[in-house]
Amino acid sequence: MRAKLPFLSFSGTLVPLEIVNTSIYPNEEIVDTLNFVEIPIEARGDVEVHIKNCRCGYRGRIYFEAHQQWFTRGYGHRHYLSHKRFLITLGIADHYPMRGHYARYKTAPHYVLNSWKECLVTVFAHEVAHLRQYLGKTTKSEVGAEEEAVRVLQMFREMTAEPVATPQGI
Repeated sequence: MRAKLPFLSFSGTLVPLEIVNTSIYPNEEIVDTLNFVEIPIEARGDVEVHIKNCRCGYRGRIYFEAHQQWFTRGYGHRHYLSHKRFLITLGIADHYPMRGHYARYKTAPHYVLNSWKECLVTVFAHEVAHLRQYLGKTTKSEVGAEEEAVRVLQMFREMTAEPVATPQGI
């Protein structure tokens, strides 16, 4: 699926978002799950989310691509618009539940992902946290992004009726 949607995030912010789903998961469920993550309104411009499958558990990445655009108003000032592209890869449903932790950082939170939906919302929230860091011109923090992802995951669990099972022996 490749669809350009007026994406309404959980907080009511309206951001145009293009979702490209080449994964095995249903399009409608992906769109509903992504709605739990708030995209900053300052993220105007082109925003794409690519969702794919992978053999491992999950991965996420955000790419920033700047390009010039001329405006004809006034004296023809040059403005830089940023194109944001999120890449999220999810494992197959048999991989869940799984433990999550950013391995290089001891202070990063530990959590359990019980389904591909929880994985999607967690990875997307982590990458959107990096977008907020970029827009706010603050230092990039993996631990801060993980903490934000866990906060959104807890909110997702509270708002959905999916049962949370703690895995044994993982």
